[in-house]
Amino acid sequence: MDLKNFAKALLMAQGMREDIAEKKSNKVLEIYETLEYKKSNLEAGQEEDGVLSGVVTIYCDGACRGNPGEAGSGVLVISDDVEAHYCGAYEEKGTNNTAELKAMIFALEKAQEAAAVKIYVDSQYVINAVTGWAYGWKKNDWKKKDGKPVKNVDLVKKAHELFVNLKSKRGIPVEVIYVKGHSGDKGNDLTDALANRAIDEKIVDFQKIEG
Repeated sequence: MDLKNFAKALLMAQGMREDIAEKKSNKVLEIYETLEYKKSNLEAGQEEDGVLSGVVTIYCDGACRGNPGEAGSGVLVISDDVEAHYCGAYEEKGTNNTAELKAMIFALEKAQEAAAVKIYVDSQYVINAVTGWAYGWKKNDWKKKDGKPVKNVDLVKKAHELFVNLKSKRGIPVEVIYVKGHSGDKGNDLTDALANRAIDEKIVDFQKIEG
């Protein structure tokens, strides 16, 4: 007897009506399949079709020369002790905040199939905007308490949507953690270098950097 029918028979034996037992057993099967999927991702810890699975750690950073000025983003992904380096999002006239947001968006996109994720960011603005303030801004039609429109609203919206999808809809454990920039943290220093490489080489679309 398969899991669904076993659950249904068990529920009916306890006096539940057949139609309700059918619905409940479907839910049991759905939960089981979800857990099995997450378990397989956790054990695999691999990257498929450019999207991460398993437990991953991500560092992301943005750089800007002038603020506003030339800007770029860098992202470091660590999955199963394997590192992947990315840089891109070059803008001729960007800001620190837009560069940081674009790095965060790329990180969240990469993590949508992860079993669990930790994202390290050196921008308090990005952490607060994406994981906190955006909930209130959204209710207020993307305006701040003083009625002024939210800056970088398109980027904030996209990053917040990805964060909510990852944490709430998929139920994936996600931590966004502040790390002080230029403090000797290896992951942060590396992503800063990648962001500056994006500026130096004017890399618009994110690219995986080998070596």
